[in-house]
Amino acid sequence: MINVPANTGQDWDALITEARKNILIKLSGLLNENIGKLIISETIMDPRDIESKTSSYRGSIYGTSSNNKYAAFNRHANQSAIKTCIL
Repeated sequence: MINVPANTGQDWDALITEARKNILIKLSGLLNENIGKLIISETIMDPRDIESKTSSYRGSIYGTSSNNKYAAFNRHANQSAIKTCIL
């Protein structure tokens, strides 16, 4: 698993191809074995997939970015606004 930014229009297909190539080179070098030929099955999920399957904003797995001084005031609530009643 590699960490990637939220989807803001990147060319994910090109990024995935390049990242996959680099990961296989790195792991093959560390293991002294061409692991590419040993792969039987793999699953790739990019922010487009994550967003469509989980409805997370732009496919971000960590939530929205909080990089400005007002971010704390604009955060989403940690829980639902709907209150439950225990009888």
